[in-house]
Amino acid sequence: MSAALVCACSPSNAAAAGLSPKSTELVDHRCVGELAEDDLTLFANGTVRLRERVGERETMLLAELERSEIDGFVARLLEVDLSEAESLRSGITGEWISQCGLTLSLPDRPAVFFRYGRFDALPHALETVRVVLTEVETLARTRAVHGALPESYEPKPGDFVRRGDGELFEVIALTSDGKGVELNGINQPVTIYVALADFRSVFVSKENRSLLDLER
Repeated sequence: MSAALVCACSPSNAAAAGLSPKSTELVDHRCVGELAEDDLTLFANGTVRLRERVGERETMLLAELERSEIDGFVARLLEVDLSEAESLRSGITGEWISQCGLTLSLPDRPAVFFRYGRFDALPHALETVRVVLTEVETLARTRAVHGALPESYEPKPGDFVRRGDGELFEVIALTSDGKGVELNGINQPVTIYVALADFRSVFVSKENRSLLDLER
């Protein structure tokens, strides 16, 4: 039995549905197994969402690509002829082998969906797509961790900042002596205090408010 499911939908589905770029998914690639799960989602506005689960621990990173970067990745994906992948066959299977699903909803193309095992030998076309997505993930991870706090940044009430472990916090106020920062967790009901001198070693990035809808 074929391991690939190909679903052709009407072109420009997102536009027809009136979805905004920040909620329009161009690519969703997800691999799920007994021990781990990972998910890469590329949105039309350039946001990349990376979710990971290992055992009971879950993390998520959000990063934003420049317009030229997202256009470049989409152009490369549009060049791939996926017709050969329609005959994809089952490969390595087993209780501990992750199964992957890939949905491509590219501009002016019917949406397609493929399913395969993580260790399957893929047709050249799907392998090319996987190479492009690996580059997207690498750039997103670099951007999320190192694109980070501007050199001149000073925390202000109302700012949203991401801790090194991926947790998101809102800056509430500076302490009365001006040497510390009070923050509230967004996804965890916790208040923390961080010395201003240690702020950059604890928090890796300042997040845009527009990304919060994707994380909540």
